[in-house]
Amino acid sequence: MSAFPMLRRAALLVMLLPACRWRPAAEPVEAAIAVHYLAADERTSYQSMQRLVLTRLLAEEDARLNLVLHPAGGSAERQVRQLRAALREKPEFLIVSPLDAVPLAEPLAEARQNGTLVIGLGEAATQLPCDTVLFTPQKDIGRVAGGLIRRALERRAQDRGLSAPEGRVVQIRGDEEDADGRARDDGFREALAGAPGLVLVHDAPGFWKREETAERVREALRLQGSFDAVFAHDDLMAAGAIDALAPEVRENVLVVGTDGHGGRVGGHTLVNAGVLDATIYQPLLVDYAVLLIAKRLREPAFQPKPQYELKPRTVTPRELDDIRLNGMAPYPEP
Repeated sequence: MSAFPMLRRAALLVMLLPACRWRPAAEPVEAAIAVHYLAADERTSYQSMQRLVLTRLLAEEDARLNLVLHPAGGSAERQVRQLRAALREKPEFLIVSPLDAVPLAEPLAEARQNGTLVIGLGEAATQLPCDTVLFTPQKDIGRVAGGLIRRALERRAQDRGLSAPEGRVVQIRGDEEDADGRARDDGFREALAGAPGLVLVHDAPGFWKREETAERVREALRLQGSFDAVFAHDDLMAAGAIDALAPEVRENVLVVGTDGHGGRVGGHTLVNAGVLDATIYQPLLVDYAVLLIAKRLREPAFQPKPQYELKPRTVTPRELDDIRLNGMAPYPEP
């Protein structure tokens, strides 16, 4: 038998091989894990930073984690509708920053019964049936700010040979209806009360806007003539307060913001640049939420504690080196 037919068949087989080339079995694609986040509002730079950091940290932690954002835009009714829509998907994780706790309670209890890990953010969430709540006491933020201003004016009094501090203080809130703002105001006034010579002479809302705050501070200058310190309820408004002060006035006015984060107008950035005198660091909470989610993924039986309190702290020029070396504040144990 001639070998040529066999060779022709072999050649034909070689030509056909590319069409039926062996391919490895496709690796199984792991299903995405949805993390639904019910955001109360994004009027403040703090709330915007929460979303940005949560998005980044979830992506870095586990490629399967997929953030589903539900911004309520300040509407409690919309937030309830968003919650019910989210629960229809039976998510494994749900993070909620509540506007009104009462109508959210029943659906959140239902979510937990269906196996969703529910993480509440902020003091308002302590009223909800969450698996855990992460919060920073807002009264503590005001108390820390007031203590910082009081100590600064006490040092000035000592330098001037005075027996007790004296000073006129301005406070710029976000708005007058905000519960967190009222709590900060309570703590701030409580701290100032420890030094009777410190007087709160002007208290006005800046509505979380730089330009609005600048106008409120100009108004304070027209009405009060002068003052010694400004406490603003976020760093963007603190920047607005600085905008309103002429250089010769600014050098004699202590300006303290709130939040203490990075970014172009973040308090940490402004203190580091020598623009802002100090800020009060407010933990973002969402970073700790990601830590709890990651632990639950690694250890399915893990159940977080009912509450985790994350403390505020001052950020001043003399504290920047310590912050660079050790971070803002240690996390509590999960």
